[in-house]
Amino acid sequence: MVYMPETIIDPHIHLSKGGEILDKFIAAYKKYTVERIWMFGKKGKHEELFREAKRHPDFIRPFPNFDPDQEQPEIVDELRRDGAWGLKFICPLKNYDDEAYMKIYERMAAHKMAAYFHTGIIGGDRDKPAPGVSTARMMPVFLDTIVRSFRELTVIGAHLGNPWFEVAIEIMRYSSNLYFDLCGSTIQKKMTPEWMHRILHDEKLWSQMMFASDLSDNVATWDDMDLNLEYYVNSHRSFVTSYRLPKELWPPYFRENALRIETLIAPK
Repeated sequence: MVYMPETIIDPHIHLSKGGEILDKFIAAYKKYTVERIWMFGKKGKHEELFREAKRHPDFIRPFPNFDPDQEQPEIVDELRRDGAWGLKFICPLKNYDDEAYMKIYERMAAHKMAAYFHTGIIGGDRDKPAPGVSTARMMPVFLDTIVRSFRELTVIGAHLGNPWFEVAIEIMRYSSNLYFDLCGSTIQKKMTPEWMHRILHDEKLWSQMMFASDLSDNVATWDDMDLNLEYYVNSHRSFVTSYRLPKELWPPYFRENALRIETLIAPK
């Protein structure tokens, strides 16, 4: 029988449209026992994210999309005062653990915020130029430097470092302040029970793993919105069932691990 979690926290949602489209998405997503989401904004448009979060204060935890190459470390203080629970990082011009970014992480650690990093392959239009974008700067191994340097900083890597899954798991083994989410179509295609048992055989590491969808509110503009929402949630329900993960680890994966992080990073 497929596992049906009582409630879900989805820590990986992107703000795309906002307004009525976002309202429609939230109303639909709540049907799937989703209690709350962590939402990433757009680079340079932090106010838009905070505005939507204030309209849904019990459902949205705002994670502004921070540009470490354009924004100064002092901006972290302002974003925290405005209600940010953490910051999202993606497509930097330097490696995540470059010395130029360390002051940013230092301020985040002081505020007890979470740093949420895209890790692994980055998608995009295969025919459209994207100067400065490189998967090589977002490999999960760069998080190792950060979590060891700032033990009070909660760090989350998206996509389990796809395709460097085993690197992500091994660095997570030695850092209790490092978490990974399991979202992305490539991961779902590879998430056979045999594959997961081989690379994630240490069950205690499931206390650092989280369900996530990587959806955006733009899904509310699709004719098959409900089918897509159902697919993303049910694929993870089927996964934890077929993986033969002990039942006591299922609620942490869908909710409790994210909830534990929230207790650490909640704005005061």
